Amino acid sequence: MEYKGYKFPGCFLKAEHGNAPKPTIIFHNGGETHKEDTYFLGGQAAIDRGYNALIVDLPYDVCVRFYEPEATARNFPREELHNVYRTTTDFVLARPDVDPERLVVSGMSYGGAKTMVHASCDDRFAAAVPNSPVYSMASFIERGMPSFLRGTAEEAAEQSKKMPYTGQVLFAGSAWSHGFDSIAEWYHVAREAIEVDPKDVKCPLLSMFSEAEHPEMQRQAIDTYEKAPNEKNAIFKGTEEDGADLHCQLNNLPLSYQVMFDWLDEVLDYNIQLPVAQ
Repeated sequence: MEYKGYKFPGCFLKAEHGNAPKPTIIFHNGGETHKEDTYFLGGQAAIDRGYNALIVDLPYDVCVRFYEPEATARNFPREELHNVYRTTTDFVLARPDVDPERLVVSGMSYGGAKTMVHASCDDRFAAAVPNSPVYSMASFIERGMPSFLRGTAEEAAEQSKKMPYTGQVLFAGSAWSHGFDSIAEWYHVAREAIEVDPKDVKCPLLSMFSEAEHPEMQRQAIDTYEKAPNEKNAIFKGTEEDGADLHCQLNNLPLSYQVMFDWLDEVLDYNIQLPVAQ
């Protein structure tokens, strides 16, 4: 997909051969994943349930700076991010094998925040499934990582270096992928770019989260369900009893996908047509 000279690679996964219009999901990547990862975090599950899927690397995704070094949050503030998301929707809807009445947007982890942004700035979706729906990244940083906001950006960057190696990779990589040197610098952009009023998500929404999530993620997931206006909205909480209590139900993805696609089938009035066994 191309936007203002930037090229963003992706893969369109077809539910079946031919051009019969099918329900289609645009998947947003998480903070540490790229489009190929997303094949295993929703793409294959979509195909299995008779849905097309677009998996794509877009601005704010971890790998985009390797393809387009200037496609960072510095050059994609709020309105430009909205524009590239709407262009992604245009790209999908131009295909004859996409049912325009059954278009879905979804994403896990940071992809849940991107899903909220996309669904709030584009009214062409029939449903949205954020897992989990972070609508204010700034609030999450303030409540979940407040130590990064104490002191200067340079001090925040030095603080990351004192963390265990996995933490260093996570926070340094996240800041770098957005075009910054520290979470503190990214915070100021996030206050505007990843800030959504749940009331602006008008399509049916399934708010998914887990009981072991950070309390702020749980708060925003419940808040989203309560404030988003559609009467078909639903909420799902993964629990330890179900073996689905970890972040984005990563310890029980089959259950997570079953909940997601059962709800989508109902909301979209869709039943997969499987070949008759001979």
